[in-house]
Amino acid sequence: MQGDTDPRFSWLSRWPHDQVSVAGAWASVHTRFGFAAQAGGELETALVMIVSQSQQIIEQHLSFEDLLEYLEANGTLTLGKLVVLFSQIHEVSDELRDVLEIAVKKRNYLIHHFYRNRAELFYSPEGCKQLEDELISIQNDLSAATEQLGYWMDSFGARSDGEIWDEIRGNVEKMALEQDAMLKAIIKKVGIE
Repeated sequence: MQGDTDPRFSWLSRWPHDQVSVAGAWASVHTRFGFAAQAGGELETALVMIVSQSQQIIEQHLSFEDLLEYLEANGTLTLGKLVVLFSQIHEVSDELRDVLEIAVKKRNYLIHHFYRNRAELFYSPEGCKQLEDELISIQNDLSAATEQLGYWMDSFGARSDGEIWDEIRGNVEKMALEQDAMLKAIIKKVGIE
């Protein structure tokens, strides 16, 4: 190290601090990462629910406790394994399969490689903007997959939103308890409890 400057932080002297703060630029990237990760989590949760409910119906274990067991088991699966299981249980169009495969690749890149592969872009405002744009694209792909699953559910004969809301309004406390139990079953194995 020469004098008072550490070469690892030499990029700070080139950063235009009067135009944008480092903290602000980095916070925007990290926020976008969080939004993209959340979209991936929503897709995983949707697939856990669909696969678990399908298994429950196929195997004719129709009690709520049985559903909780399926949710707990499937909640430990990776997104890729959930997509494979979903495709094995249901006849899936090539279009939906392609959207889900893209989502798996994007989510795996996001979680396992994004920060490591793109670290050098954090050292300039332009690089941070590029990271934000990339994260927006990833989030859009993950959200598109969740949306396509929703369309698939609609065509599969799922109940309408109105029917679901009528059931919820009929017994809000029961529905809240069941939703809480389902969420706990999904996240139980990952040590969040």
